[in-house]
Amino acid sequence: MTAAIDHLHATQPDVVADEHALARVAPIAHAHVNSLGRYKLNRQPPAAGHLRPLRVDQDLDRSVPTPPLGVRSDTWGPESVARRYIQLSNAVDYHAMADLFTEDAEWIPISPTQPRRGREAIRDGYLRHVKATNRPIVNDRYYTDANTCVVEFEVDLGEQGTAAIVDIFTINDHDEITRLAVYRR
Repeated sequence: MTAAIDHLHATQPDVVADEHALARVAPIAHAHVNSLGRYKLNRQPPAAGHLRPLRVDQDLDRSVPTPPLGVRSDTWGPESVARRYIQLSNAVDYHAMADLFTEDAEWIPISPTQPRRGREAIRDGYLRHVKATNRPIVNDRYYTDANTCVVEFEVDLGEQGTAAIVDIFTINDHDEITRLAVYRR
């Protein structure tokens, strides 16, 4: 990790916002670091005495903001959580979507799907009801205040056109979703 931070200092000094925060950096403490994800690993060992070079992931969606090192996530805002949620929805990653919720969160989907309370119940709802009908989200627009993000978007229904949807996210101070209400316009 030290080598990665040194590399950032040399190549992108504006990424490191607070030198004192670097002493406390731990990837597991940040919601935008998916410790349960799949990663491509270079199985070739580096030359003796060298480290593997840092890799730039070409598949990373750079439109989804992540806070710079040293910036507290609660100052980053609910829009980044909502954007991450939309990105995961388009990637059909319902497990990671559910992980964005608090343990006791509330999900109020479009009828006839019943509301759910709790992360595991929400995960189950995604896997049982949303997965079979998931369509790409397009034309998303974000409106944010201190702890709420409203996302207006369309769902591409293919030959049937599009459906206009509004998601209203309530986000806590730890950048977790406490409530998500979904409405069809």
